[in-house]
Amino acid sequence: MQGANTRPPHVGGYGKGAGPRSITVTGALQNGARNSGPERNFIQNAYNQIPSLSVEGTNEQVTAWSVAKHAHHGPDFGINLPDNFDMNHYENLDREGRIEYADKHVPRETIIDYQNEIGKAMTVDDTIHVDGFVGKYKKDVDFKISNKKGLLSVVNERGEHISTYGVTRNKLRRIIKDGFWIWKNRII
Repeated sequence: MQGANTRPPHVGGYGKGAGPRSITVTGALQNGARNSGPERNFIQNAYNQIPSLSVEGTNEQVTAWSVAKHAHHGPDFGINLPDNFDMNHYENLDREGRIEYADKHVPRETIIDYQNEIGKAMTVDDTIHVDGFVGKYKKDVDFKISNKKGLLSVVNERGEHISTYGVTRNKLRRIIKDGFWIWKNRII
């Protein structure tokens, strides 16, 4: 817990070249109940920015921008997007456009809840880790596959979450058949 005279870890900001970019928020939801205490308020009021979620027990993190650019996968996690969220418009935007649109239309608490759900999906008991590749140039990534939840998480070599989304058994079979190489035509 932050003392009255200590500076929060994100005081340097979150822009390029700014100070620390990550704090652990894995306790924001415990046993399915919302934490309404000072820790959650600290997270929500972080100078109007949302800190990265550090996945407990790993060097991995889920950034708010990775969640914002993949808001269309929110329903896979039971995340309800607001009524004013136009999915068709959102899906036709580029990465930066998606982040900007989500920033304007998705409440910060929803982004934080989504970050927590992704963190949980990456650490469930049945999660297996497989080395894989993404993009045209086969960049190395770590796949985290939750068979029980039917989710695939993709984490880059720096430990940054790229995406997590629902996969069917057939889709997973195709990924395995392709040598754990996804998004083959994208430049990443």
